[in-house]
Parts: sequence; structure tokens; C-alpha cells
Amino acid sequence: MSEQKNENQKSVKEKNTVKNKEPEKKVKKSKISDVNKRMVTNVIFIVAVIAIIVLAVILLMNVVIGEKYRENTKLEDNNIEVNISSKVNAERKIDGLKITNIEVSKKDEISYITADVINETKEEKGGFDVYISLLDKDGNEIVGFGEILQKVQPGEKFELNIGSTEDFTNAYDLKITKIDEEIKE
Repeated sequence: MSEQKNENQKSVKEKNTVKNKEPEKKVKKSKISDVNKRMVTNVIFIVAVIAIIVLAVILLMNVVIGEKYRENTKLEDNNIEVNISSKVNAERKIDGLKITNIEVSKKDEISYITADVINETKEEKGGFDVYISLLDKDGNEIVGFGEILQKVQPGEKFELNIGSTEDFTNAYDLKITKIDEEIKE
């Protein structure tokens, strides 16, 4: 009988040990999963912080580079970008016509050249082709347009308007050259 008692006691002890071991395993798993969750959370947080820093640096570089690139323009309150280069805006004369109030601007992704063309002579002028070049600081052409300067009576003026989807608002200089062929009626 004592052997049986011993076996029963052993059996009870083994069951208790097994029962005690299982909860320990569960507790360990729970602790491990908490540690894993914290590690994953920390890694996600670190990756997010690094991504924010990289994005901030990229945006800052774009602003600095953009400001440098746009050195000949300013943005007005009405969201129109206007060229402020004195070389672009300088008055010009070509074959008796004065070209003044030259403005290069951009609104809604369209770039414009506007100017007043005035005939200061005592005879009709104009009616010829011109080539208008917008140049960068090194004298390289950004874009060029062939245009017709219409005929203008003495003392009269017209407004020259050119529009393009090409962005030339940051031009440093503007050159107008008469093309020798006259327009015949």
C-alpha cells in the first residue's frame, strides 16, 4: 500500500509540476510577445522619425535650390510670378519702334511676355518679323519666339502679347532681333 501511496503522490506531483510548467511557459510567451511588441513599436517609431527627417531635408533643399534657381523672379500676392531682371525689363528700340513696359510673368503654368510697342516716328512702322530670345545669365537661349510686329501709325501703340507653356520667367535677359523679310500686303 505504501508503494501505491508513493505512486499516487508521484502522480499528483507530476500533474502539479506539469500544471505549474504550463503557466510558466504562457507567462514566458507573454513576456516575450510584450518585448517583441515593444521592439516592433520602437523600430516603427525610429523608421518614422528617420523618414520625417529625410523628407524635411528634401523639402528644405528644394526650397533653397528653388530660390536660387528663381533668382530673377518674385511671387506677387495674386500668385503671379514676375520677372524682376532689369535686363529683361529694359526699354528697347527696333526700326523706329519703342518697346517698353516689358513684363515677363507666369500664371497658372502659362508664361507671358507683354509689352507696349510705340511708333515714335512720323511715318508708319512695323509689319516685320522679329525673333525674341529669352536668355539665361550665361547668354544661353532658354526659349525663342518668332513674332510679327504689326504696322503702327505715327504716335500710336499696340500691346504685344506672347504666351507659352514653356517656363521662361526666370530669364536674365531678353533680345529682340529684326528678321529682314518685310511683310507685303
